[in-house]
Amino acid sequence: MIKKLRSDIDKIDDKIIELLKKRLEIVDKIFLQKDKMNLNRFDKKREDEIIKRLEEKNLISKKIVKKYYKVVFENSKNRPL
Repeated sequence: MIKKLRSDIDKIDDKIIELLKKRLEIVDKIFLQKDKMNLNRFDKKREDEIIKRLEEKNLISKKIVKKYYKVVFENSKNRPL
């Protein structure tokens, strides 16, 4: 039973990583566009909107959403293009 559940978690983790990779690829495209337009790459208002939208879904705790996305945003900011 535990082995099966762990296998399920592994599959979910694999999907999460794939989606994070896709998200980062899109972030790179946005950064390139913003660079061309001489815009600031980072938009705190947009980050807050994302967190608020996801918190309002009430699928998991707001605290988890906030912590997770702060890490996601920070890693996006620190990526070289």
